[in-house]
Amino acid sequence: MNWVLIILLLGYVAILVGTIRLILLEKGSPSRTLAWIAFLFLLPVLGLVSYYVFGMDVRRKPVFRIKRKDTERIFQAFDRLQQQYAPSTKNPLPGAKKRFHKLIHMVMKNQQSVYTTGNEVRLFHDGRMFFEAMFEDLKHAENDIAIQFYILEEGTVADQIVGILKEKVAQGVSVRVIYDGVGSFYLSDRYVKELKSFGIELYPFIPLRFIKWAHKMNFRNHRKIVVIDGRIGYTGGFNISDKYMLGDPVLGYWRDTHARITGPAVLGLWLVFLLDWHFVSGQSVKLEPALFSEPVKKGVPIQVISSGPDSDIANIQQEYFSMITLAKKYIYISTPYFIPDDSIMTALKTAVLSNVNVKLMIPDNSDSKLLKWSIRSYLEELLEVGVEVYFYTKGFLHSKVLLADDFVASIGTANMDERSFSQNFEVNAIMYDKTICRELKAQFLRDIEVCQQVSVAEFKKRPRRQKFMESVARLFSPLI
Repeated sequence: MNWVLIILLLGYVAILVGTIRLILLEKGSPSRTLAWIAFLFLLPVLGLVSYYVFGMDVRRKPVFRIKRKDTERIFQAFDRLQQQYAPSTKNPLPGAKKRFHKLIHMVMKNQQSVYTTGNEVRLFHDGRMFFEAMFEDLKHAENDIAIQFYILEEGTVADQIVGILKEKVAQGVSVRVIYDGVGSFYLSDRYVKELKSFGIELYPFIPLRFIKWAHKMNFRNHRKIVVIDGRIGYTGGFNISDKYMLGDPVLGYWRDTHARITGPAVLGLWLVFLLDWHFVSGQSVKLEPALFSEPVKKGVPIQVISSGPDSDIANIQQEYFSMITLAKKYIYISTPYFIPDDSIMTALKTAVLSNVNVKLMIPDNSDSKLLKWSIRSYLEELLEVGVEVYFYTKGFLHSKVLLADDFVASIGTANMDERSFSQNFEVNAIMYDKTICRELKAQFLRDIEVCQQVSVAEFKKRPRRQKFMESVARLFSPLI
């Protein structure tokens, strides 16, 4: 018996050493590397299982390597096509402040994301208004509907959408839907079969039920995209769930931000969807010039930016960092999950010390105590240098918005955390427009009225037990 235990122990040690070697070879951030190694020692067996299921870097694995090559090839082809059919310009950039040319060119270079002009944008800050508008647009679809959400949850909202889609399929409209395998974990097989029986093409992104995907379950598709006939596009924070319209039973009113876009930028959203559709369905991607929208004469310049574990470049992390460092007057941030890396923390501190007004809005409540403690662990050092921090108290703040200087706004799906920067598939729309920024700024200031501002003096008085829990949670924040 002793020999069996010794052999098992030696085997475990060999696996542990091999796993630590893998973590070191990934050359990730020091904080993430140290967090995983600490986790392996603190929870020996659970730590190993968690790493291979949740933490393993799969960027260089065949499945994502192939997706990356497809993405690069199709983006290049799309760039050529968009330059031909959509109004865009690389130099000069009309209407763009000179210092933000750096941001525009960076996004172009990293992802071939064209700076499109002639777009119209409508913003939604309430779930009921968002769904009503989307339902109406879906009803008028003539050729193609593309829908992608992290959460597709059975209920009143889903039933209304499915009812519309059923009618559109009967009219000959192509309907394609992608939902995430983890975000939509509770979606029943019965419901999926019913949707397919209507003629809706439906695929999960990395479903959990297949063993071959187990080590990739940590890499989720967090994108929310709707494209109708290549003319109308939606992206933002809302998902297909009743709580986004009716509120959450525990967290209360759901405050989010979503954008409706018409114009050439819609093709950027459409392309991101098509790349994911190719990945989940295996179907080829067709770039059809006929779908390119006619621009309006005066409209909002937009770049669509996406990121994910199929890319070696943290596109959205670089976007946020650039917006913060280029700002001269103010930076307003609303995000439900604020777990910044060192670069974002340094950028925020540097900005506020350079006389830039920095306001950060986060939810007072959270859907996870570990997340709540981890988020709060970053606040004291920001408060000390002058960042204004606000806790949203009306319900749950799920909006992901970054504003800079009444000129640049980012709206989309990406939080300000390690998961959004490197592990999730995300998409944002960067808008270079004073009117849009002022509308978002006005909404931000209205939200402040239902917030509790945090003072550095009061925050430092929180109980020692809470400070201890925050410190422990922060150690593992790169893993959350």
